[in-house]
Amino acid sequence: MFQSKEMGAKVFPITTNKESKIASICDGILVIPAATKYRRPGEPGTIQPLGNQFDQSVHLVLDAIIIGTLQTDNQDTAYEEMTKRHTNLE
Repeated sequence: MFQSKEMGAKVFPITTNKESKIASICDGILVIPAATKYRRPGEPGTIQPLGNQFDQSVHLVLDAIIIGTLQTDNQDTAYEEMTKRHTNLE
């Protein structure tokens, strides 16, 4: 994350905890109200093990964001640009 910020990227963690320690050093935060492996008070109930509900919720939210972006732009150009920008900073 620090490497990304140093390169000028905006950082928005996705979490169930709006008071996460990392949130204070990021540009924003996306809170997903889903059950986690910790089963904190106030989390929704689920029969799914561990953090599966959170993982699945994040996957759906991010897919929706990407699909929305592709639909508002020229799909071919947007896909090419997305592929070009997709990188691993490790």
